[in-house]
Amino acid sequence: MYTTSYIEAVPFFIVYLLYIPVHTVMYGPMMVALGKSKVILIRDSIAFVINAVLSVVLVLKIGAIGASLATIVVTYVYSVPLDLVLIAKWCGVKWHQVLPYGNMARYILYAAPGGIACYFFDLIFLKNMPYLCRLAGMFIAYVLITMLIYRIRFSLSFMEMLKNIAKMRNQGD
Repeated sequence: MYTTSYIEAVPFFIVYLLYIPVHTVMYGPMMVALGKSKVILIRDSIAFVINAVLSVVLVLKIGAIGASLATIVVTYVYSVPLDLVLIAKWCGVKWHQVLPYGNMARYILYAAPGGIACYFFDLIFLKNMPYLCRLAGMFIAYVLITMLIYRIRFSLSFMEMLKNIAKMRNQGD
């Protein structure tokens, strides 16, 4: 399934990974709920034009990956800041109050050591193994490190963590 024929796509997907954080919050539904659907159309139309121009410029300068970079730049420099400012204005709060930045930073701090451990665990121990084994090994490394951090931070035993996870799953049903 995973062969070296896909290796050339890796840089593009790495760039698009930068897109994930802004999709943890969906701004469009908030704007629709506030009755601002037309603003979404205008914002996206302007973003499309900026993205198209920047994509052409970057593709000519640095190659195909320029289109990926253009999308990320337009999202972070134009779309997200505009959304935050407009939603804050319509809700009567300051722009930095729209998102729970403190919670987001904590989640990143809790998750980062597990991610770093995965990288080094893969680099040191799993480099020459089949992809599925590497994925399983990195998953185990991530879970163990992250659970250790949560155990230290929240003074939870392993069984308490499992009970909390089960409780959250049951609430979702």
